[in-house]
Amino acid sequence: MPQSDSEAARWYLKSAEHGRAEAQTNLAWMYKDGLGVGRSNVQAAAWYRKAAEQGYALAEFNLGVMYANGWGLVGDEEQAFGWYLKAAEQGLAMAQSRTGICYWKGRGTVQDAAQSLRWFRLAAEQGDYPAMEWLGDAYRMENGVPMDLAKAAKLYCAAAEGLGPSAMNKCGYADLTGTPGHAPDRVEAIKWLRLAVLNAEPGEVAEYAAANLRSALANATEAQVKEAQRRVAAIQARVAGQK
Repeated sequence: MPQSDSEAARWYLKSAEHGRAEAQTNLAWMYKDGLGVGRSNVQAAAWYRKAAEQGYALAEFNLGVMYANGWGLVGDEEQAFGWYLKAAEQGLAMAQSRTGICYWKGRGTVQDAAQSLRWFRLAAEQGDYPAMEWLGDAYRMENGVPMDLAKAAKLYCAAAEGLGPSAMNKCGYADLTGTPGHAPDRVEAIKWLRLAVLNAEPGEVAEYAAANLRSALANATEAQVKEAQRRVAAIQARVAGQK
């Protein structure tokens, strides 16, 4: 078995040169991140393409990402969407989620709320957390479905289990304010908002989460704060144990 990144890259290269799509995809990933080989988005894109042209779903998705960002090739949103769709049609959840985003925003294709919801639902059914958050946005913003704040809150809090700062902020706010069908829960609000603050990069999400956390703490009892912190610590311990 390979004992280092450079040795792994050599084995992947041998296999990739024999046309094995999984090895080509792994080699592309190593080029993209500079693991065992010199970092090269051009090489990464080239190897992703070889695997994608064999219909390997993960490579199709990653080639779409390369096109979307202009990494190693000329950026092209239509190409990105096309590769996302190919992978989505094979059932790859993150590709289904990204396809939904493209339809939502009209990125590389026409805007189509019904199609965005279709792909988000398929991804969410497989446990894709970003898709759950986008579905929550759809119910909150009436994008292709009637407004339903209770469903939005439920989806945000399901998405928050993936520990994405945006979803945690939205769940925390829903728990703080409550809505018909979703009772307020200050302890849960503090828990999710504190986790959002701890995990968010500097920017809009971090600012919203910090403001919402201040609101949640303003009228909290000492017991509520302690219980929320206990729950935060439990999640942090669980995450640390998974590393």
